[in-house]
Amino acid sequence: MITVYKYELNVYGNIQITLPKYSNILYSAIQNNVVCMWVELNIKNKNEVREFMLLKTGDMFTRKTFYEYEYIHLNTFILNNNLEVHLFELKKCYMPLFQ
Repeated sequence: MITVYKYELNVYGNIQITLPKYSNILYSAIQNNVVCMWVELNIKNKNEVREFMLLKTGDMFTRKTFYEYEYIHLNTFILNNNLEVHLFELKKCYMPLFQ
């Protein structure tokens, strides 16, 4: 059965979420000052753990780490006093361009 679920994300750092395989990230936005992500999924599929990261504008992380992550949305989220955060998803099979 295909449906859409909403997930609330902890702000900053790595976030692991168990989702059914082949889930599709549809959208992310702020709702009640919490970053939320809407996911299209089939609840009959087997589960897998997917890893996401929320970073503040200007946060530093290694080049290797950066190339392992895919930027999910071009929008930024404005939280508490104009703090911007950006949502990434870890892509484990992606080879970093620099090491």
